[in-house]
Amino acid sequence: MTENKIVRDKMPLVSVVVPIYNVELYLKECVASILSQTYKNIEVILVDDESPDLCGKICDDYAAMDGRIKVVHKKNGGLSDARNAGMKVATGDLITFVDSDDYISKNFVKILFEAMSENNSDIAIANMKRTSRRDDKNTVIDWKVSSYKNEDALIRMLYGTPFGTSACGKLFKRSLFTDVEFPYGKFSEDLFTIYKTILKSENVTYVGFDGYFYYYRDEGSIVVSGYKEKHLEALDAIDDIARAVKGKTQFDNALSTQYINVVYDIAARNPQLSEFQNKRIQSVLKSHRMNVLKDGNAPKRLRAFAAISLFGNRIALKVVVARNRKWKA
Repeated sequence: MTENKIVRDKMPLVSVVVPIYNVELYLKECVASILSQTYKNIEVILVDDESPDLCGKICDDYAAMDGRIKVVHKKNGGLSDARNAGMKVATGDLITFVDSDDYISKNFVKILFEAMSENNSDIAIANMKRTSRRDDKNTVIDWKVSSYKNEDALIRMLYGTPFGTSACGKLFKRSLFTDVEFPYGKFSEDLFTIYKTILKSENVTYVGFDGYFYYYRDEGSIVVSGYKEKHLEALDAIDDIARAVKGKTQFDNALSTQYINVVYDIAARNPQLSEFQNKRIQSVLKSHRMNVLKDGNAPKRLRAFAAISLFGNRIALKVVVARNRKWKA
């Protein structure tokens, strides 16, 4: 028995689910970052969501080279459907999700697994870092590690500090996804889903290292992609969370922050003024902006947006779109 085989047998299996669609230019870098993990006992589940490019062939080529790789070819159903298909064939005790145009640091799984073990956690979370180039160097050596009980972790997630709502950048006990799936065809699928795993957990640990990297590209910017009525589904997701914690007033301000965050995101997509004057958007804005404005825990950009919105929709839209374009540059 080889040394690597002995090490793998002592460590729990980690399933890495990668939903894939039309990312031929990025897929190899993504998969390479997963296969180079210093934590070796992994299975990599590549889910080809009927990608129109060469992604399907690339997946099959990788599977022929590395026995840790499973490939699922399926009819196109979107991100949620692809992740769900990957979870169905996952066999690991732990699971993580990597989008196919992103990549992870070589120690991503190892550091998060150690954090879970040392803190008796059900979920471990790393920083997600926006980048325009390959960069997995951490400038911090002594990472901050914080553990939270489930409800406190959910409040932190809703505030977006120190971690957000994405399914990516997190290592979960796979059992947390028993009877939990990503919603088919929904926008903001992570917001609909990850809160359920947090509430099912007992302890969540955050490790302040840059472990997950996502590329910023002009064609992916929210200003370029624009506003669609479907983006209102993110408000449905927060409504679901509000119902799940109904009667627990400690969530009120954090929920208000997430509601305003969604409205801010819609404004950043540069909708027409008439679209932004949608009754539901305006109702949410009026119901929650004063809570955010008074809440010192809310992000400064959202407090500023809440204040500016008091001067009218036209001004609020102009300021948010201008800020987003400056941030993009």
